[in-house]
Amino acid sequence: MAFFNQLKKENKVLYYGILIFMFFTLLANSLRLEIVPFFVFKMYSYPLPTTKEVPFYVLEYNNKEFNVPEIWNHHKRMLFYYSIEHQQDIQKNNGYDKFQTRLKSYFSNIAFLKEHSLYPYQYQKHTDYAQWLSSYLEEVTKEKIKYIKIFKVVVVFDKYKIKVKNRKQIIEYVNRRN
Repeated sequence: MAFFNQLKKENKVLYYGILIFMFFTLLANSLRLEIVPFFVFKMYSYPLPTTKEVPFYVLEYNNKEFNVPEIWNHHKRMLFYYSIEHQQDIQKNNGYDKFQTRLKSYFSNIAFLKEHSLYPYQYQKHTDYAQWLSSYLEEVTKEKIKYIKIFKVVVVFDKYKIKVKNRKQIIEYVNRRN
C-alpha cells in the first residue's frame, strides 16, 4: 500500500491508470473473459476433444514389450511414442515430412537446392526409422535387438470397461547387423 500512496502523490494519472487496469482485469477474469495474454488458456494448451476411440502404439522387441513405467525414465519411452506418430504421418504423406512438403512448395524453383546434397525435401525411407529405433532400443535397454514389431492398438471406451477394437502390426524389422 505504501507504493500506491507514494504513486498517488507523485503521478495521479499513472495511479488511476493502474487502478482502472486492475479493476477491469479482475472484472474480466470473474466473467471468464480472456483479455490479457497471460491468462489466455488457448495460448498454452487446448481442450482435447472427447472421443470414444483412442489409438496408441505397442513396441515389442526380442519377445518382450517395451515398457518403462517409472516417471523418472520418461525420456526413454518418450522418444519412441513421439517419433512413431511422426513416422506414421510421413508414411501417409508418401515418405515426406509435412514440413518438407511445405518447403517444396516454397523453394521448388531454386536450382541450387536441387543440386545440393542436403536438399530440404528429400524422400525418407520407411526402413530408416526401424533401423534407427533398433539402435535406440539397444542403447536404452542395453540388449542386442534381434527384431522389433510395432502395433497400432485402438481401444474403445465403454461405460464400464475398455475394449480393444483393433490391433494391427504396422512395422516389423529384423536386425541383420547382429
